[in-house]
Amino acid sequence: MAAQIGIYCLGNDAVYDWLAALFVSLRRHSPHVAVTLIPFDERLAKTRVLCAEHGVDVLPSDGLASLDTVSREIWPNLPVGYLRKLAVFWGPYEHFLFLDADVVVIKPVEHLLEAARTRAREVLYVDGDLDMVYRPGSLRAQMVVEHGARGINTGTFGGSRGLVSLGAVRRAATLAAGVREHFIDIYEMGFVNFVLDVTDVPCLSFNDTIGDVWPAWVGYAYRSFPDGRRWLRIQPPVMMHWAGFPLTSRIPYYRLWLNYRMPGRPLAAVTLTLRIDAAHLARRLLKRTRLKLRV
Repeated sequence: MAAQIGIYCLGNDAVYDWLAALFVSLRRHSPHVAVTLIPFDERLAKTRVLCAEHGVDVLPSDGLASLDTVSREIWPNLPVGYLRKLAVFWGPYEHFLFLDADVVVIKPVEHLLEAARTRAREVLYVDGDLDMVYRPGSLRAQMVVEHGARGINTGTFGGSRGLVSLGAVRRAATLAAGVREHFIDIYEMGFVNFVLDVTDVPCLSFNDTIGDVWPAWVGYAYRSFPDGRRWLRIQPPVMMHWAGFPLTSRIPYYRLWLNYRMPGRPLAAVTLTLRIDAAHLARRLLKRTRLKLRV
C-alpha cells in the first residue's frame, strides 16, 4: 500500500504493553501498512526500540508544541499529550486510520483505509455516543441541530489530511472557553468532537459507509460461543478497543489481548500478568494514599 496512506497511534513508555499488542496485531493482520507513532510526550526510551522492531515511524515531537499550548488552555491540570492526536490532520499521510494504544485489530484494516481514501471529505468512525461527548443541554442541542454532531469515539477513526487545520483548532479552543462545562470530561474526546462539529466536518460511521464494521469497544455485550469467543451479531468486529479500562488481567477479553502481547510465550504471559496486576494494585494504593493525605 502506498506510503501516503497509513495508520497513526499515540503513546509513550507508560502504555508500552498496550502499544506492543497493537503493533503485533497490525503486523499480523496488515503487515504492509505504514504505521506512525505520535509521541504523547518525551518518555520514549522503550517505545522507540519497540517501534524499530515493528517498522513503526515516530513523528517528530518538535511540531506538536502548538497543540500542547491549546491543551494547556483547555485543561491546565491534565497532561498535554492527549490533543496531539489532532496532528493526524496535517501529518505525513494523505489518508489515515487513527488507533489508540489500547486497541488490537483482529482482521485486516486495508478496507478501512480505502474507505478513508474514497470518502476523503469525511471523518469515518467506528463507535459513537453523544452521551460520552456532550452533557445534555443547550450546547449539545446546538451541535446536533446546526452541525449534525455524532459524538464519535476519538480512539478509532479514519480521515484525510486537511480536513482540520491548526487554525481551526485554535479557533475552536477560543469558542470552547465559554462552553467547557458542557463537555464530558473524558480527556480529549469532547474537545476533538467540538472541533469537528464547529468546523462542519461531516462524520459518518464506517458501518454505514462500507458495512460489516461492528462497534469495537469491549464494554458492549457480545454474543457468546462454545469455544470462548464472543462476537456481536456473530460477525466479529475488525478491532477491539479497551477505552476506559486500566490494564489488568480483569479486562474483558484479556486472553485475546494477551494472544497479541505475548504470542506463543505462555511462561512470559504468566510473568506479564503478574507484573501488570501488581502495577495496577500499586497505582490504586498510591491514589488512595494521596486522597487520604488531602483529607
